[in-house]
Amino acid sequence: MEHNSTKPAGANGGLRQGNSGKNEPAELNRQSSKTQADTRPTYVVTLRPEPHCPDATRALRRLLKLALRRFGLRATSVEERSE
Repeated sequence: MEHNSTKPAGANGGLRQGNSGKNEPAELNRQSSKTQADTRPTYVVTLRPEPHCPDATRALRRLLKLALRRFGLRATSVEERSE
């Protein structure tokens, strides 16, 4: 009777086996996020709170969290303008 001794995911403490066969920090195996970001489109959206919105800053923060968690859209730049 054989015993399967595979480790559960994450059992190696965040280390992954690199090309050299040695365990390396997981960050070293990932491509640079800047390289990935250069190939993806960027969208510009202008939002204005309605008069009945009591806390526009809090509403914007919730919207950005929802966009990331539900749709995978990350805000890379946010600025407030008075027009």
